[in-house]
Amino acid sequence: MMVGMPPAGPAAAIQASPTAAVSTPIADEVLINARGLVPAAPESSAIYAIGGLSRSRDDGKTWESAGPLPPAATIIAAVDDPLLLLAGTYPSCRSTEGAIQELYRSTDGGDTWDLVTGEMGTVPLALWSRPQIALGANCAGLRISADTGQSWSALPLPEPGYEVSAFAPIAGIDPTMPAGLVVGTSEGGTSQLWRVDLTDPALSVISGSLATFWGGAAIAGRAMGSETESSELYVLGTANGVLVSHDGGGNWQESRLGLEDVTLSVDPTQGPIPDAELQRGFGITAVALDPNRPERIFAGTVNGLFVSIDGGATWRRASAVDGLISRLLVTSDGRRLFIQVDESVFFMPIDR
Repeated sequence: MMVGMPPAGPAAAIQASPTAAVSTPIADEVLINARGLVPAAPESSAIYAIGGLSRSRDDGKTWESAGPLPPAATIIAAVDDPLLLLAGTYPSCRSTEGAIQELYRSTDGGDTWDLVTGEMGTVPLALWSRPQIALGANCAGLRISADTGQSWSALPLPEPGYEVSAFAPIAGIDPTMPAGLVVGTSEGGTSQLWRVDLTDPALSVISGSLATFWGGAAIAGRAMGSETESSELYVLGTANGVLVSHDGGGNWQESRLGLEDVTLSVDPTQGPIPDAELQRGFGITAVALDPNRPERIFAGTVNGLFVSIDGGATWRRASAVDGLISRLLVTSDGRRLFIQVDESVFFMPIDR
């Protein structure tokens, strides 16, 4: 799940011109003109879409108007409360252009918004109502709140000089003990992946680096197994392919088999990028896990949707979708995949 913030440095190296998608458009009139999807918790059946602001409470089957256009570009809904929202954004940390915006909070699903006094330039990343924890980011790193976004403090990244470029909550865990995956990208283009434990906001723990790579990334994570024997599945989409870990980042398997036309054949830290690959563009821009079949992974790219049914070892193109995909969302029942292409929203049924 990408978080909707300005990419850091070479993480923004997406040069392909998106073409019109030809998938099945969402049929409900409210969403025909939807321009984007709001990041949603994998466990939540509530989905928001931006046109004005539309909400579905039943995994996208029916929709209702939720309110006016939100006051800031990036909106998130709480993992465990679909009516609790945050909205905020900031301009690129490497640019002097663009106004630094304020942060807003809604407790009624976007019908009304309250200004969060004193919090400027924070983009919200995740929100949990029961433990009352919110996570955000600005140009200085992570921000954390212990009162669902009403007041904030700094949560430094383990490495200085990195800008938060992606975040995803880990699905399938107790929402009262939240955790997530965060990617930081340096000005030179090196990125690192960390796991952040948010169970206690006063003692939030960020792991050591779980992966190092070039450019930005799309990430997803899910807790697997039973109470007595559990593990965490992580998926990391990079400029060079998709990495999958079944043991919480201890070991990784990387593949671009089937993704050759949308990824790089070389590691940019080791040698120059071929001109042909620069011209056609590259990058995995969104990833999503099937909650019913963990071996099935979806990858949005600079040019089209790809799917793996063998845990990321091989990939094939979903021919119904073309163009630059900025967000993927699998409904909590695992029956639909929502896709944001440019400023259009589509969905595809998922075979169970």
